[in-house]
Amino acid sequence: MKNSPNPIQIPQQMLIEVHQKIKRLNLIFVENTDLELQINYMSPIYSILRKQVIQKILEQTREVNLKCQNKYQKRNSLEERLKMKQLIEQIKNKTKNDPSEFLAQKCHNLFLSSKQKVEEAKEKKEINETKKIKIRRTS
Repeated sequence: MKNSPNPIQIPQQMLIEVHQKIKRLNLIFVENTDLELQINYMSPIYSILRKQVIQKILEQTREVNLKCQNKYQKRNSLEERLKMKQLIEQIKNKTKNDPSEFLAQKCHNLFLSSKQKVEEAKEKKEINETKKIKIRRTS
């Protein structure tokens, strides 16, 4: 390990994996980390810089994790649950059905309307064909 190009004893593969995780989580930080990792983790001269890069990556990871946790907590908060319950109640009141029946009814209505549109298109096509036939007879 003494001759390792990475004096702070972090394997290169591990750095690359951490970097890839950061890329997936935080796209804003990608360009900086790409550059810094290319310059720093390869050369033993820049061990202090490499350490800074790793610290930055860890800070960014913590920030992203906090944002994710906040979103998750917000989604599971009592307010959000109450809003969802109210929405479900509104749907029940409007349809006198539970939400799954409401969705099934919506899908059925969409199917019927699309079927009706197909029939209307066929009728228009037939009308256009009869007009063409009449035009041919007159000319």
